[in-house]
Amino acid sequence: MGKPYRYVATRYGKSAAALQRHKRNDITALVKAADERLAAKERLHGDRLHSKVRELAEKAVGILAQAEAAGDYRTALVAVREARGCLKLIAKLNGELLLPVQPPCMQPLFALPPGSEIRIGGASKKDLEPPAIDITPEDCNEAISEQG
Repeated sequence: MGKPYRYVATRYGKSAAALQRHKRNDITALVKAADERLAAKERLHGDRLHSKVRELAEKAVGILAQAEAAGDYRTALVAVREARGCLKLIAKLNGELLLPVQPPCMQPLFALPPGSEIRIGGASKKDLEPPAIDITPEDCNEAISEQG
């Protein structure tokens, strides 16, 4: 809970009325109100977009039904593709469809000339590699039976 205006005003050498005016004209309240108006506008735009996409999907399904009834399968396939596209867009707008994330492309910082070798503290790459161990399935089964 905040301090009374009189206490703050006395501490900072201001009047209580000046603090009240400052609070009334506080920029954070104005920013918050602007954010709320923007969010409402975005929701309205999103709702309009959803309804337009739904209308397009309904039209595509209607054309599909007419094309099937007329035996026009080429038009029917095009209508299926369009209806599918509309459904995919609706799923994206609703957050129901996760888009694949492409991993960043890794680029080497530099390239060594052929035949070059990197040494770390006098040791070569071969010295730093762990020794190869040959393990057979029988070895695994034996280790499991010893634990159990």
